[in-house]
Amino acid sequence: RLNEKLERKKKEIEILGEIFSQIRSSLDLDFILNKILVQLDQYFSFDHSMILLVGKGNFLRVVASHGYPNKGVGAKVEIGKDVIGTAAKRKQTIRMGNINMRLQYMLAGEEMNKFEDEILIKLPGLSNPKSQVAIPLLKQDELIGVLSVESEVINIFKVEDEQIINLIANQAAIVIQQVHMYEAERQRCILHHRAGRQH
Repeated sequence: RLNEKLERKKKEIEILGEIFSQIRSSLDLDFILNKILVQLDQYFSFDHSMILLVGKGNFLRVVASHGYPNKGVGAKVEIGKDVIGTAAKRKQTIRMGNINMRLQYMLAGEEMNKFEDEILIKLPGLSNPKSQVAIPLLKQDELIGVLSVESEVINIFKVEDEQIINLIANQAAIVIQQVHMYEAERQRCILHHRAGRQH
């Protein structure tokens, strides 16, 4: 039991170290978020996961996914609906160990209001998930997005798993905020530079 705990701590330190090094070496948000999901799979065998960020209106939008044949980048989930939307609305982790989400997944992709000139993208998801954890990405108390992990195995997620996913979710929230701030500053500099050239 003690060896298991030590092994787990070693894994946690390794994965967090990897993520920190990725953050330091890149400002490419897509690359960083996909890398986080790959490492969740590599270290913990979480082979179906996605990250959704707050978008326009009352929606989250898929920005990265791992383990699904359909990447679903751009797919929307309404805040307050289903497991992911509920985690976002409550700003609380939702952990379900024995579920059949087939109908909800089908509806999540098809009940959305169609926006003008926008093709509806299907939310990636297992056809018969048995376990799911949805963790809000928060910076202070501001909702940035949701990290969702699911599995076809009942009760796959242990409390320890949730703790490490929480740590990773916190890191992801910080990175997303940093990249957004960097992008906003870069845009400001470009506009300032253009305005200077016009005078």
